[in-house]
Amino acid sequence: MDLLDRIQGLPFAVVHLWGYVFVFLAAFLEPLPLLGFVIPGQTIVMLAGFFARLGTLDVFVVAALAAVAAFLGDLMS
Repeated sequence: MDLLDRIQGLPFAVVHLWGYVFVFLAAFLEPLPLLGFVIPGQTIVMLAGFFARLGTLDVFVVAALAAVAAFLGDLMS
């Protein structure tokens, strides 16, 4: 079983419900001084783009959430 089969076997209902929250939190917490070393925000946003390509998430909502969350995270730091 390769990686693509594992990703496609994920429960998409969970990704559809909580995917936007994870994208916002990852993009928001990544610029913060101590959490930026632990939170892989860029990787999570890229993974959300992959799920948007599969049709699970909306690409425009993912892009807007990532941009707004990164801006707010920069303001907080």
